[in-house]
Amino acid sequence: MASCSKVYKVKVKYVNKTGSDLKGLVIGGKRIGKLNNNAETKYLGYNVYHFDSGLPDEAAEAKIDDQKVDSYSQFFWCGTEKYKVEEGTFEIEIQKVTQQDKVYLYLEKM
Repeated sequence: MASCSKVYKVKVKYVNKTGSDLKGLVIGGKRIGKLNNNAETKYLGYNVYHFDSGLPDEAAEAKIDDQKVDSYSQFFWCGTEKYKVEEGTFEIEIQKVTQQDKVYLYLEKM
């Protein structure tokens, strides 16, 4: 019998190092929901995962204190070292950065 579950070759675990609880967290189209400060997800499966110059390049969004926070990777639009991986296991920290008085989520490979 064939299995009904999808086998993903890219597995990613996220660790919240923002100093804040995240609500409604979505990364790379995966709905994660609430992720408390210093908490981590289980490994999530992706078909592909995008990077730019070695940094995770997936869209991320969440709410911090009821304020919507977008992904810092939106500024990677001019990257010349973009690539995608189709297999591998990664642990990624979610960090918070401020740029011109606006807060963003910043993803960094551990």
